[in-house]
Amino acid sequence: LGDVYKRQVPNTLKVNSLDIFSNIKGNLDNINIKVSTKADNVTLANINLTGPALSPKVEISVNSLPLTDLLALDITLPIKIELIDGLLDYNISAQLTDLSNVSHLTNIDNLKNTPINGDMTITSLSGTFDGTWLQEFNFKQSFNIRKGKVSTIANTDKSNNLTIALIDTPTPISSLSMTTNGSYQKDFELSINQLSGKALGGAFFIPNVQWPLKNGHSVNVQLTNIDLEQVLALDEKQGIVVTGKVSGEIPIRYNDEKYTIENGELYNVDNGLIQVMNNPAVAELKANNSQLKFAFDALQNLHYHQLSSDISMKGDGYMLLDTKIKGRNPDIDNDVNLNLNLNYDLLGLLKSMSITERFEKELIKDLQTH
Repeated sequence: LGDVYKRQVPNTLKVNSLDIFSNIKGNLDNINIKVSTKADNVTLANINLTGPALSPKVEISVNSLPLTDLLALDITLPIKIELIDGLLDYNISAQLTDLSNVSHLTNIDNLKNTPINGDMTITSLSGTFDGTWLQEFNFKQSFNIRKGKVSTIANTDKSNNLTIALIDTPTPISSLSMTTNGSYQKDFELSINQLSGKALGGAFFIPNVQWPLKNGHSVNVQLTNIDLEQVLALDEKQGIVVTGKVSGEIPIRYNDEKYTIENGELYNVDNGLIQVMNNPAVAELKANNSQLKFAFDALQNLHYHQLSSDISMKGDGYMLLDTKIKGRNPDIDNDVNLNLNLNYDLLGLLKSMSITERFEKELIKDLQTH
């Protein structure tokens, strides 16, 4: 058995000691067997067999297993995980059929197809995952296994079963919450519902996401009170300041391995400020073009009351924002009315977050045109 273990899991789990404790009571008609397994003094499972010896009920469980203790074992993982807290509870149960002749092919097949029920709970998990800090990860899921297919069971109280207090990325996400359901048999399928969270001073909500994506599936990203100042701070650019908050929705549709957006919109929910000052590119244009000087002077202190964008994206991945800005510069008593067509490579935008640089170029281009 030791040789088999070494050949099959040579680099996954290494322990210095494996202890098995058992307690057997009863008779063949009503047995009660309790087994506890420990690896390096960490309790991995408690096993209970009850009922007739040839058709017992089997229950495997563990309660409040510190995940820090589990990771302290010599376990090889696909990513680096460093935890400071977290507990694991799980319970797996099955009613075995007649074991009087398990060598018979039919009985072996029946044993493989024995229905299995289970549930797992992760509580207050906090730590870094491949360098990203996660705080207060909580997850609860019930599942069953039928004829080799693993399927989750929805919570009876319809509450979200996965929450994360904080994901500390360059754009921190807090109060993340969702309901997950899925299945696995050869292929993995996942459904995420009621996905919500807070980011960039506001909030987002996605009613439903399916994985893998199928033709015709639409993901409607709803945004509320997103702080433009925080958005532009992701890629600080000299001489451009934008304040105010926007809301709206971006319906992303998947068709033929391409993503498209139709009838998306963003709109300001309060008044804001746009300032283009001390920008090297703008200063050069003002010095060389007297007609542009007045236009850029108006943008040095633009108090806008309308900022809206109609959003679309074809299958090429370039997102078009047809943007309207209306406001007034109180310093020069001048009304400002701008119509900008901002064209973004969405994937490139997400990677580089070069929002202010693109805004600067399109603003200069529009003013030169008009």
